[in-house]
Amino acid sequence: MNLDSSIKNIMAIPKYFAIQEKPIFSLYIYENSPFILVKDENKNTVKLALASEIIEYIEYLSLINQENSPLTNKRIEFLEEGTRLKTPNLTIIERKPEKFKIKYLKQEKNKQELIKKDFIAPNRIWIKTKNKVLLFFIEKWEEENTLLYKSILPNTLKNGEICWGINSKLILNNKTASELDKLYFEETIFTQDNNRIVYKDNEFEYSSVTFLEKFNCIPTFKNIIENPIPLKNLLNQN
Repeated sequence: MNLDSSIKNIMAIPKYFAIQEKPIFSLYIYENSPFILVKDENKNTVKLALASEIIEYIEYLSLINQENSPLTNKRIEFLEEGTRLKTPNLTIIERKPEKFKIKYLKQEKNKQELIKKDFIAPNRIWIKTKNKVLLFFIEKWEEENTLLYKSILPNTLKNGEICWGINSKLILNNKTASELDKLYFEETIFTQDNNRIVYKDNEFEYSSVTFLEKFNCIPTFKNIIENPIPLKNLLNQN
């Protein structure tokens, strides 16, 4: 059943002709997009939902008055802000630049010093599958042509996987992107530097820790050592 026929089914039920003067929700449909913007007219807030979710909800409304309806109370599952892709097996969420208070260990001769500093995380995407969570930095979102850069912070692998330390037993794919940001940038103590070069400029080559000692953001993506991979390459693997 499509959206048009679902609405016709609703309009065929007499009680729905008693339309309120002011709607509770408004739906905004985008051309060639699987998402629908749902605006709460009372709270003046907006959320994204999959068009399929809205259709299922409208079908539910059209059937609740029918006898022997198999449907129970149904709620719309809204999407996180920044959702760029949503399938049964894969979710991609973009996050905008944001400042975090990160913690990392600096080796000083025979001892380690815990350093805390502000770091402005660049544009980034969280990719959630059924059994893992990946993080990549990006310059901008370009759908399947988006270039994925490995995070230059310690504890992060080229394939986007993260060594979570004490957080490794958490059910991470149930976390929101905002919660993952907090876990990664603020609750992780970055330790695994290994002196591997991750960034270079005209003056110096930097490991993850030496980069953090000098910079509080990524000045330019072109100086990141490891070449980015197109998002479509990763999508073909899932």
